[in-house]
Amino acid sequence: MIPHVLHFSLPEKASAAQMEAVQTARQLHPDWEIMLWQDPVDPTDFRLGRFWDRANSGAQLADLMRLDVVLKFGGVYLDSDVHVHRSFAPLADSFECFVASEDGHVLTNAVFGASAGHPAVEALISSLENSEPDWTLPPNVSTGPRFFAREWRWRDDVTVLPRATFYPYNFHERPGPAHRFTYATHAWSGSWVDHKSTPKIRVPRPRATARKAVDAARYRASRSERFITATTRRTVSTPATERVIVRTIHGHRILVAGTDYSVAPELMSSGYYELREELFVKRALRGGDYFIDVGANFGVYALLAASAVGPFGRVFAYEPNPTVADLLANSATMNWVHDRLRLRCKAVGSQPGEAVLTVQPARLGDATLAAASGGTASSTASYLGETEHLRTEVVSLDQEFPVDVPIRIMKVDAEGFEVAVLQGADRLLKNRAIDFVMVEAIAEVSGAGWESLLAKLGQLTDYGYRPHSLGRDGVLVPITMSELRYENFAGRTVVLSIEGSDGLPG
Repeated sequence: MIPHVLHFSLPEKASAAQMEAVQTARQLHPDWEIMLWQDPVDPTDFRLGRFWDRANSGAQLADLMRLDVVLKFGGVYLDSDVHVHRSFAPLADSFECFVASEDGHVLTNAVFGASAGHPAVEALISSLENSEPDWTLPPNVSTGPRFFAREWRWRDDVTVLPRATFYPYNFHERPGPAHRFTYATHAWSGSWVDHKSTPKIRVPRPRATARKAVDAARYRASRSERFITATTRRTVSTPATERVIVRTIHGHRILVAGTDYSVAPELMSSGYYELREELFVKRALRGGDYFIDVGANFGVYALLAASAVGPFGRVFAYEPNPTVADLLANSATMNWVHDRLRLRCKAVGSQPGEAVLTVQPARLGDATLAAASGGTASSTASYLGETEHLRTEVVSLDQEFPVDVPIRIMKVDAEGFEVAVLQGADRLLKNRAIDFVMVEAIAEVSGAGWESLLAKLGQLTDYGYRPHSLGRDGVLVPITMSELRYENFAGRTVVLSIEGSDGLPG
C-alpha cells in the first residue's frame, strides 16, 4: 500500500553516524529503493521549493522537503538520526499513511510513511501553500510536529502507531532499550542543527508538565484511605432520566444506566470501580501508548486510558452491548477524548464470526458470550429473572491488529469468555507484542471454564509472561501459578507482564 522506498535528507557533509544509519537501513531493506536528498537539492520541482530560502534552519528546510518527496514518490521518510532495527515492510504493506507520537501530544515527523499522493500529506502541503508559515517560529511549531498535530488530529485516514514504534525514549530522557517491536529509534541527536549559527530550540510543554504534577499528586494522595474517603464524599451524580452522570476520583464524567446494579452503584457511591486496577493503568500508560479494553462496559478504564495516552495515543474499546456502547460513546464526547478512543460495538473471541450475547438488563456488567457453565452468571440470571439475547459480530484481536506493534496494555473482562479472547490474540501474545495483560480471574465467574483459563494463563508464562496481583497502590506483586489457582491473591485481576517492560514506576 506504501511503496517500498526509504527517503533520507542529509546535509552536504554527512557525518559518519548519519551514513551508518543509512547503511543499516539499506541492509535491512535490500529490495527497497533508497532515495538520499542531500544538500544542495534543486528546489525547482518541489511545490514548497519557493519557501526554501525563507526557512530559518535546516530543520525547517527538511520539514518542507520531506512532505514533497513523500507526496510525489510515496514511501517512508526518516530523519538522519533514526536508527532502523527491523524492516518497515509490515507497516508499508498494511497502512496507507502512518506516523507516531513521541509523547501523545504531537505527531512527531522524524518517521512517517504514506502512499504517493495521499490526501493527508496533500492537506499538509496545501495548508502551507495557502497560509505561509511564520518563519520566526521554532520549526516544531511552524512546519514540524505541532504543525502535523494541528492538521492531522481529527483525520481518520492516518494510522497513529504506538509511541514505542519509533520513540522508545523521549528527547529529555536517558536513552534506553528499544521495545521488542520498535521498528526504528529516533536518537534525538539533532543532526540537522547548525550548532555554529542556530541554537537547538526546545519549546517547554506546560500542559504535559502540569499533567505529570497532577498525576503525581493524585498518586501520593491515593496511598491514603483518608483521601479516598474524602474524595468519594465529593463525588456528584446527576440524574438524567434513566441515565446518570458520575464524576470519578480521576476527574472523568461517565454516563451510566441508573437501573444497572453491577458497575453503576460502585461508581455512583465511590467514584471508582476497581481502584487497584485503575491506579495500575494510570501508572503504566504514557502519552502515545496503545490500550486495548475488551469488555469496556461504561468505560471506566477506556476513559482513564484515553486521558493517559493523550490525543495521539489510542484506546480500542470493545463493548458488544449496543445500549452500553451508546453510553460510552456519549461519555467519550463528554470528556473530549473521542479523537483517540476507537469504540467497537463488537465482541472479541477466538475467531471472527457471529454469536449470541446474553444480557441481564438489571446487571449490564454481566453480559457474556459464554454458555451457561455453573458460574455466577447463570445463578444471577435465574435470581433476577428475564434475560435478553442479542446477536453480535465477533472479531479476534489478531485480526484487528494484523501487524505486531508495541501494545502497552490489554485488559480482558469478558465474564467467563476470557479464554476465547486470549486464543484470538495468540499471535500478539506469542510474539510478546503486548507488555501487560490484565485478566479478570475469578473461579466462581469462570465456572466450568476455570481450568481452561488456568491452562491458557499457564501457556502465557511459557511465552515469557509472569503473573502478578495488584497491591493496594496499583503496584505489581509477583505471584505463582499455584497462588493463582487457589486465588491466594488480592483483588479480582491478574496482570501478566513481560520481564523488563519499560517505563513502569516502582
